[in-house]
Amino acid sequence: MTARATPEAMPDTIRTRHLTLRPPVPDDDDFLYALHSDPALYGLAPWARVTDREELEAMTAAWRATWQEHGFGYFVADDADTGEPLGLAGVRPADPGRLNLTCRFAAAAQGRGLGRESARAVVVFAAEWLPDHVVEAVIRPGHEASIRTAEAAGLPFYARQGFVEVGRIPGGIRVGAGDDRDDVEMVRRADGSPLVADGRR
Repeated sequence: MTARATPEAMPDTIRTRHLTLRPPVPDDDDFLYALHSDPALYGLAPWARVTDREELEAMTAAWRATWQEHGFGYFVADDADTGEPLGLAGVRPADPGRLNLTCRFAAAAQGRGLGRESARAVVVFAAEWLPDHVVEAVIRPGHEASIRTAEAAGLPFYARQGFVEVGRIPGGIRVGAGDDRDDVEMVRRADGSPLVADGRR
């Protein structure tokens, strides 16, 4: 069995005003397939949709394995009152010392600020339990909901407040005919302390 590199006391559940964030289980696969195959959620990145059920199940199995190995990962976000799954939020190990932040909510749950609420909670979780890591997110310019979510989590959007830019995919997103924009990767340390210009800790 692989030893965890994180404190055994790390909680596996986060509760916010409107959400309960918990580890994914196999019974979540129907919801997660619906979430990741919904074309309404992938208007700016239709190629990223997961339309193959076997691919989705392999993906969620990998997420559960991350929890087993590291003691943290992507959470399923349930409605705090009803227990209904509404989305996905959390951090997973990327490169050594780096955590990838994700946040995605079903179309019916959007417009309530749940993405910002969950992202803030996840970044606070990382700051407390994984302070030596860098939290990173990829934001597509023009995706206003993702920009607001990242800003709420303490990852300010480069065109508004400035941040440490560590990666860019030129023309990585086509917003419209003749309007290709870069994917921009931005980072912050989990504990909020400054990064040097190239994003190193």
